Formats: sequence, structure tokens, C-alpha cells
Amino acid sequence: MNSIGISILLVVIGLVIGFVVSLVVNSLRGNVASKKAESMINSAKKEIEKMKRDAAIEQKEEAHKRKMDLDKEIKEKKDEFKE
Repeated sequence: MNSIGISILLVVIGLVIGFVVSLVVNSLRGNVASKKAESMINSAKKEIEKMKRDAAIEQKEEAHKRKMDLDKEIKEKKDEFKE
């Protein structure tokens, strides 16, 4: 009878230890996944900011080019009018 009680106690202790180890492993996996997700989000944010800056620069260059073209056209019209 005594050995059956010890066997049951050892099984219960084994189950408890297994459960605790399982919780620790899952927690560590969650931390790694969380850090990886955070890194991906930060990388995406940096890429978005770069794309915004590039788009703003491109718009400014296009506006400058249009202004230069219009100024040239206005000058040509003025020169035509003077003749």
C-alpha cells in the first residue's frame, strides 16, 4: 500500500513539474515572438517614413520643374509679344 501511495505522489509531482516546464517554455517562445514582431513593426515604420520623404522630395522636384517650364513659356510669350 505504501509503494502505491509513493507512486501516485511521484506521478502527481511529475505532472506538476511538466506543467511548470510547459508554462516556462511557452512564455519564452512568446517573448521571442513578441520581440520579432516588434522588430518587424519598427522596420516597417522606418520604411514608411523613408517612402514619405522620397515622395515629398519627388513632388517638390516635379513642382520646381513645372514652375521652370511655365517661366520659360511666359518668357517666350513675352518675347513674341515684344516683336
